[in-house]
Amino acid sequence: MSGMPGLTESVRALINGLADDDWAFVARKTQDSPTSVPAMQEALAEYGRTLVFAPDDLEEYLDIIETGDGLLDIRAPLWTAEEGRSDLELRLTASELITGIWKLRVDDILVA
Repeated sequence: MSGMPGLTESVRALINGLADDDWAFVARKTQDSPTSVPAMQEALAEYGRTLVFAPDDLEEYLDIIETGDGLLDIRAPLWTAEEGRSDLELRLTASELITGIWKLRVDDILVA
C-alpha cells in the first residue's frame, strides 16, 4: 500500500481504539459513520469475545477496493484473545483528506 500512506495506520488506530474500549476516540475517528458508536458497542458485546490490538502485519490482512470515486472500500478483520484472527470484520469506507490523513466511516461490524 505504498501509494496510500497512512491508511494502514489509520485502520490500526481504529481497531486498537475498539480493543481499548476508547469510545471517545472511536467516535472522533468515525464521525458521520452509518454505524453509530452504540451500534458498534452492541455488535461487539453480542460477539462476546475480547478484542485485542491489530497485529504488526495488519496490512497483509486488509482487503481494499478502489471504488473509482476517490473512496476505498475496506474489509478489515478483527482479532480476539480467544481466537486470534477472528471471523468478525470491520467494513469501512475511507477517503483521503490530505496526503496521509484518512477519514474512516464504519459501514458495518459483522461476522464474515
